[in-house]
Amino acid sequence: MPHGPSQCKCYTSYGGTALCGVGKMLVDGKPFRDVQSTTWSPEDRIKDCDNTQVRVQVLSTVPVMFSYWAKPDDTLDLARYLNDHIAQTVSENPKRFIGSAPPAQLPREVRCSPAHSAPDFAVRVHARTGLGTLPMQAPDLAVKELRRCMQDLGLAGIQIGTSVNDWVLDAPELFTVFKACEELGAVVFIHPWNMKSDGRFGKYWFPWYDERQQSVGLFA
Repeated sequence: MPHGPSQCKCYTSYGGTALCGVGKMLVDGKPFRDVQSTTWSPEDRIKDCDNTQVRVQVLSTVPVMFSYWAKPDDTLDLARYLNDHIAQTVSENPKRFIGSAPPAQLPREVRCSPAHSAPDFAVRVHARTGLGTLPMQAPDLAVKELRRCMQDLGLAGIQIGTSVNDWVLDAPELFTVFKACEELGAVVFIHPWNMKSDGRFGKYWFPWYDERQQSVGLFA
Protein backbone atom coordinates (compact mmCIF):
# COMPACT_ATOMS: atom_id res chain seq x y z
CA MET A 1 0.00 0.00 0.00
CA PRO A 2 1.11 3.61 -0.52
CA HIS A 3 3.30 4.96 2.27
CA GLY A 4 3.23 1.62 4.08
CA PRO A 5 0.55 0.08 6.30
CA SER A 6 0.44 2.86 8.88
CA GLN A 7 -1.27 5.20 6.39
CA CYS A 8 -3.97 2.75 5.26
CA LYS A 9 -7.60 3.42 6.10
CA CYS A 10 -9.16 0.41 7.80
CA TYR A 11 -12.73 -0.77 7.17
CA THR A 12 -13.40 -2.99 10.16
CA SER A 13 -16.96 -3.89 9.09
CA TYR A 14 -15.67 -6.24 6.39
CA GLY A 15 -14.84 -9.86 6.97
CA GLY A 16 -13.11 -9.97 3.59
CA THR A 17 -10.95 -6.87 3.76
CA ALA A 18 -7.58 -7.02 2.05
CA LEU A 19 -5.09 -5.81 4.63
CA CYS A 20 -1.51 -4.80 4.02
CA GLY A 21 1.05 -5.53 6.69
CA VAL A 22 4.79 -5.16 6.67
CA GLY A 23 5.75 -7.80 4.11
CA LYS A 24 2.31 -9.48 4.24
CA MET A 25 -0.99 -9.16 2.43
CA LEU A 26 -4.01 -10.80 4.02
CA VAL A 27 -7.41 -11.61 2.50
CA ASP A 28 -10.16 -12.82 4.84
CA GLY A 29 -7.50 -12.89 7.53
CA LYS A 30 -5.47 -15.46 5.62
CA PRO A 31 -2.06 -14.91 3.98
CA PHE A 32 -2.46 -13.93 0.34
CA ARG A 33 1.05 -12.96 -0.69
CA ASP A 34 4.36 -11.88 0.75
CA VAL A 35 5.29 -8.44 -0.54
CA GLN A 36 8.43 -6.38 -0.49
CA SER A 37 8.79 -2.72 0.36
CA THR A 38 9.02 -2.04 -3.38
CA THR A 39 5.23 -2.25 -3.45
CA TRP A 40 4.89 0.93 -1.39
CA SER A 41 8.28 2.66 -1.26
CA PRO A 42 9.28 4.64 -4.36
CA GLU A 43 12.84 4.82 -3.08
CA ASP A 44 13.12 1.04 -2.75
CA ARG A 45 11.47 0.50 -6.12
CA ILE A 46 13.94 2.84 -7.80
CA LYS A 47 16.81 0.90 -6.22
CA ASP A 48 15.27 -2.34 -7.53
CA CYS A 49 14.93 -0.80 -10.99
CA ASP A 50 18.58 0.22 -10.90
CA ASN A 51 19.60 -3.32 -9.96
CA THR A 52 17.66 -4.76 -12.91
CA GLN A 53 18.61 -2.02 -15.40
CA VAL A 54 15.08 -0.64 -15.67
CA ARG A 55 15.11 3.10 -16.27
CA VAL A 56 11.40 3.90 -16.43
CA GLN A 57 8.27 2.18 -15.10
CA VAL A 58 4.56 2.71 -15.68
CA LEU A 59 2.65 2.60 -12.41
CA SER A 60 -0.65 0.90 -11.55
CA THR A 61 -2.09 -0.64 -8.42
CA VAL A 62 -1.89 -4.29 -7.40
CA PRO A 63 -5.08 -6.05 -8.61
CA VAL A 64 -6.03 -7.44 -5.20
CA MET A 65 -6.90 -3.85 -4.31
CA PHE A 66 -9.67 -3.71 -6.96
CA SER A 67 -12.08 -4.38 -4.05
CA TYR A 68 -15.05 -5.03 -6.31
CA TRP A 69 -16.65 -6.99 -3.47
CA ALA A 70 -16.85 -4.00 -1.12
CA LYS A 71 -19.50 -1.32 -0.69
CA PRO A 72 -19.28 0.96 -3.74
CA ASP A 73 -18.58 4.14 -1.78
CA ASP A 74 -15.78 2.41 0.13
CA THR A 75 -14.25 1.10 -3.09
CA LEU A 76 -14.44 4.59 -4.57
CA ASP A 77 -12.71 6.00 -1.50
CA LEU A 78 -9.90 3.46 -1.86
CA ALA A 79 -9.65 3.99 -5.63
CA ARG A 80 -9.27 7.74 -5.20
CA TYR A 81 -6.54 7.18 -2.62
CA LEU A 82 -4.64 4.78 -4.88
CA ASN A 83 -5.04 6.93 -7.99
CA ASP A 84 -3.94 10.06 -6.14
CA HIS A 85 -0.89 8.21 -4.87
CA ILE A 86 0.16 7.19 -8.38
CA ALA A 87 -0.09 10.83 -9.46
CA GLN A 88 1.89 11.99 -6.43
CA THR A 89 4.61 9.36 -6.86
CA VAL A 90 5.08 10.28 -10.51
CA SER A 91 5.22 14.00 -9.79
CA GLU A 92 7.93 13.38 -7.19
CA ASN A 93 9.93 11.03 -9.46
CA PRO A 94 9.14 12.20 -13.01
CA LYS A 95 12.30 10.75 -14.55
CA ARG A 96 11.76 7.23 -13.18
CA PHE A 97 7.99 6.73 -13.07
CA ILE A 98 5.43 7.70 -15.65
CA GLY A 99 1.81 7.85 -14.69
CA SER A 100 0.40 11.36 -14.59
CA ALA A 101 3.00 13.97 -15.43
CA PRO A 102 1.83 16.74 -17.77
CA PRO A 103 2.71 16.00 -21.41
CA ALA A 104 5.46 18.64 -21.46
CA GLN A 105 7.31 16.77 -18.71
CA LEU A 106 7.30 13.40 -20.45
CA PRO A 107 9.72 12.55 -23.23
CA ARG A 108 8.18 11.25 -26.43
CA GLU A 109 11.04 8.79 -26.61
CA VAL A 110 12.58 6.89 -23.68
CA ARG A 111 15.94 5.14 -23.84
CA CYS A 112 15.74 1.68 -22.25
CA SER A 113 18.46 -0.83 -21.43
CA PRO A 114 17.24 -4.45 -21.26
CA ALA A 115 18.73 -6.67 -18.59
CA HIS A 116 20.25 -8.96 -21.24
CA SER A 117 22.87 -6.31 -22.14
CA ALA A 118 21.56 -5.64 -25.64
CA PRO A 119 22.21 -2.16 -27.06
CA ASP A 120 19.95 0.64 -25.93
CA PHE A 121 16.74 0.96 -27.88
CA ALA A 122 14.10 3.64 -28.11
CA VAL A 123 10.55 3.11 -26.91
CA ARG A 124 7.88 5.62 -27.75
CA VAL A 125 5.51 6.29 -24.88
CA HIS A 126 2.08 7.81 -24.50
CA ALA A 127 2.34 11.38 -23.22
CA ARG A 128 0.26 10.18 -20.27
CA THR A 129 1.05 6.69 -19.08
CA GLY A 130 -0.48 5.51 -15.84
CA LEU A 131 -3.42 3.28 -15.04
CA GLY A 132 -6.07 4.04 -12.46
CA THR A 133 -8.47 1.71 -10.69
CA LEU A 134 -12.26 2.13 -10.52
CA PRO A 135 -15.23 0.90 -8.44
CA MET A 136 -16.48 -1.19 -11.36
CA GLN A 137 -19.30 -2.74 -9.31
CA ALA A 138 -20.96 0.71 -9.42
CA PRO A 139 -20.71 1.90 -13.05
CA ASP A 140 -21.95 5.43 -12.34
CA LEU A 141 -19.26 5.95 -9.70
CA ALA A 142 -16.71 4.28 -11.98
CA VAL A 143 -17.42 6.77 -14.77
CA LYS A 144 -17.01 9.71 -12.39
CA GLU A 145 -13.66 8.43 -11.13
CA LEU A 146 -12.59 7.63 -14.70
CA ARG A 147 -13.19 11.24 -15.71
CA ARG A 148 -11.21 12.45 -12.70
CA CYS A 149 -8.34 10.10 -13.59
CA MET A 150 -8.22 11.30 -17.17
CA GLN A 151 -9.05 14.98 -16.81
CA ASP A 152 -7.63 15.92 -13.40
CA LEU A 153 -4.84 13.42 -12.74
CA GLY A 154 -3.75 13.00 -16.35
CA LEU A 155 -3.65 9.21 -16.32
CA ALA A 156 -3.69 7.30 -19.59
CA GLY A 157 -6.48 4.90 -18.67
CA ILE A 158 -7.54 2.19 -16.25
CA GLN A 159 -6.70 -1.32 -15.15
CA ILE A 160 -9.68 -3.64 -14.61
CA GLY A 161 -10.17 -7.30 -13.81
CA THR A 162 -11.48 -9.98 -16.14
CA SER A 163 -14.65 -10.10 -14.03
CA VAL A 164 -16.54 -7.86 -11.64
CA ASN A 165 -18.16 -10.11 -9.05
CA ASP A 166 -20.88 -11.95 -11.02
CA TRP A 167 -20.41 -9.81 -14.13
CA VAL A 168 -18.12 -10.74 -16.97
CA LEU A 169 -16.95 -7.92 -19.19
CA ASP A 170 -19.76 -8.25 -21.72
CA ALA A 171 -22.33 -7.44 -19.02
CA PRO A 172 -24.58 -4.60 -20.28
CA GLU A 173 -24.20 -2.90 -16.89
CA LEU A 174 -20.56 -2.14 -17.75
CA PHE A 175 -21.17 -0.62 -21.17
CA THR A 176 -21.47 2.91 -19.77
CA VAL A 177 -17.93 2.62 -18.41
CA PHE A 178 -16.52 1.38 -21.70
CA LYS A 179 -18.39 4.10 -23.62
CA ALA A 180 -16.84 6.73 -21.36
CA CYS A 181 -13.41 5.17 -21.95
CA GLU A 182 -13.95 5.51 -25.69
CA GLU A 183 -15.06 9.12 -25.37
CA LEU A 184 -12.07 10.04 -23.21
CA GLY A 185 -9.53 8.03 -25.18
CA ALA A 186 -8.69 5.95 -22.13
CA VAL A 187 -6.53 2.86 -22.39
CA VAL A 188 -8.20 -0.21 -20.83
CA PHE A 189 -5.77 -2.82 -19.51
CA ILE A 190 -7.46 -6.10 -18.54
CA HIS A 191 -5.73 -8.03 -15.78
CA PRO A 192 -6.59 -11.65 -14.89
CA TRP A 193 -8.73 -11.63 -11.78
CA ASN A 194 -10.77 -13.86 -9.48
CA MET A 195 -9.37 -17.17 -10.69
CA LYS A 196 -10.27 -20.03 -8.40
CA SER A 197 -7.33 -21.17 -6.31
CA ASP A 198 -8.95 -23.98 -4.35
CA GLY A 199 -8.26 -27.68 -4.76
CA ARG A 200 -5.02 -29.59 -4.66
CA PHE A 201 -3.20 -27.22 -7.03
CA GLY A 202 -4.18 -24.05 -5.19
CA LYS A 203 -0.98 -23.84 -3.16
CA TYR A 204 1.05 -23.85 -6.38
CA TRP A 205 -0.89 -20.86 -7.80
CA PHE A 206 -1.85 -23.14 -10.70
CA PRO A 207 -4.93 -21.08 -11.72
CA TRP A 208 -2.69 -18.05 -12.29
CA TYR A 209 -0.70 -20.02 -14.86
CA ASP A 210 -3.66 -21.66 -16.59
CA GLU A 211 -6.93 -19.80 -16.05
CA ARG A 212 -5.33 -16.38 -16.43
CA GLN A 213 -4.38 -17.21 -20.02
CA GLN A 214 -7.89 -18.45 -20.77
CA SER A 215 -9.59 -15.44 -19.18
CA VAL A 216 -7.43 -12.89 -20.97
CA GLY A 217 -7.82 -14.73 -24.27
CA LEU A 218 -11.59 -14.83 -23.86
CA PHE A 219 -11.94 -11.10 -23.45
CA ALA A 220 -9.42 -10.30 -26.15
